[in-house]
Amino acid sequence: MASREPVQSKGASRVGRVARRLVVAVCLVVLAGTGLLFWARPSRSLEARLRAIDAAYAIPDEENAARAYTELAWDYNGPSLDMFVLPPSLLVSTLMQPWRSVDYPQAAQWLEERRPVVDTLMDIGRKPNCWFSVFEARWQAGKRSDAAHQWSMLLLLAANNDLGEDRTEAGLEKLLAVLQIARHFHTQVNPRDRNIGESFLWVGLRRLERLVMLEEVPQEWLARFETALPPARNGWNEDSKQVETVRQLYEREHQQGVIKRLMSIFTAAKSGRADRESELLKLGLCRTTRILLALRHYRNKTGAWPGSLREIQSRVPPEALIDPLTGKPLVYRLVGDRVLVYGVGLNRVDDGGSFSAGDDFPYWAGR
Repeated sequence: MASREPVQSKGASRVGRVARRLVVAVCLVVLAGTGLLFWARPSRSLEARLRAIDAAYAIPDEENAARAYTELAWDYNGPSLDMFVLPPSLLVSTLMQPWRSVDYPQAAQWLEERRPVVDTLMDIGRKPNCWFSVFEARWQAGKRSDAAHQWSMLLLLAANNDLGEDRTEAGLEKLLAVLQIARHFHTQVNPRDRNIGESFLWVGLRRLERLVMLEEVPQEWLARFETALPPARNGWNEDSKQVETVRQLYEREHQQGVIKRLMSIFTAAKSGRADRESELLKLGLCRTTRILLALRHYRNKTGAWPGSLREIQSRVPPEALIDPLTGKPLVYRLVGDRVLVYGVGLNRVDDGGSFSAGDDFPYWAGR
């Protein structure tokens, strides 16, 4: 009689299917984990990619302002540039307006001891080309950031002293150097150096705006400052690609674990939005400065501020009249002899230049 195979129960069959599915699930988890671990490790080609970017922007050392900035930042033999050793009230008075040495002897002595640094910065600023190695920036950018903040304040202090002592040409040259140094840093693709450029630019533009609106500035200098300003066009879409590439390479180097890599996905979008908003605000300030230079040019010729921006639009690029934050035209108003230039804000409503009554953004609200 033929033997009969034992019949498998329905329960045993169900257990088998569950076991197979569990094995498949475990395999998938292992594969996914292996992939994440591989993805989380810094790429072995990181150094090669950074060096390739450096090679694409290479500048001969003798023409490269970055080499001189690096030497100055790491020079420990010079005097300290920490301005906060001076009284806060003195700093406010000397950084915001022209000042005379006889009125502020402590600031004058401090500045005199640092004249060689001022002269060096002005020489570096005149160099047409600058490229900071994105490979070396991983350990050098922090030192440059600290030094650059001190450089901008030092140049501004020296410029205001020259202007207060009626050395107008010398003062304007130093203010121009601030804008030139800002351009050097802001054309970098390393995010940290680019932020240095924005800080320098903000300091320089705010002081320039006060100067051209509250003081007499020769026509030829108005033209020189116009030439030194960044372009009025919005170049963020092109610039951001390379900046974001370098940022991701830096992040990948420091993200050793899976959790850090996963967190970076969620923080990248937020960081990108913040960078774009900062870039648009900087662009709006640059455009407003062009408008103020044109307004001063008009006043120098006619003795009065124009009645509308139509009267100076031939002196500025068309895009300079647009608020990059909203895409709406910038608003110009005269209140007595006081000039207002502002954007209408996200509500798209002209609130008369008031931020408190609406959300207008006042780019310039001085005289």
